[in-house]
Amino acid sequence: MKPQGRWGMGAMEGEDMPIMRLIKQLDLSKDQKEQMRVIVSGSTNTMRDLHAKMQALAQTQAELFSQDTPDEAAVLKAADEISQVRSAIGKMQIKQMLAIQKILTPEQRVKVRETMKNHLEKRENMVRDHKRMRGEDNKGDRKPEKAPDADAKAVPSACDAAPPPAKAK
Repeated sequence: MKPQGRWGMGAMEGEDMPIMRLIKQLDLSKDQKEQMRVIVSGSTNTMRDLHAKMQALAQTQAELFSQDTPDEAAVLKAADEISQVRSAIGKMQIKQMLAIQKILTPEQRVKVRETMKNHLEKRENMVRDHKRMRGEDNKGDRKPEKAPDADAKAVPSACDAAPPPAKAK
């Protein structure tokens, strides 16, 4: 049995990998599929290692934060290391997509661009909807509580009532 997980599956079997979903839509030739397998499998182990490293760094950062008095320098160092790993992952994904684009026909490249555009639009909509549900505007700031309408009539309370008349002696 093959190991499970995003980067643990065989390079062409990782159905949860976005690139694999895209490949299925392209109607690749047998030769293209083999070239694709080589491209994807060439980075699978490295990608798996980078994700494991990022998880370990995130765990370390969480442990640092959980201390009564977190060491600011150590927390920031962990954040920098996480950023470096994320950058390496992003660059690897870009290199992979560039290599894949080289083996595609012009029609397949158009399909890739359309698919990526649709994916980005869906992602942007999800982020926007999530922010809207959390009450944030498009700048990420929370919307202030709505101020009472100045034209609205105030509802009198018991505190607003006139004082009782003075008793006669």
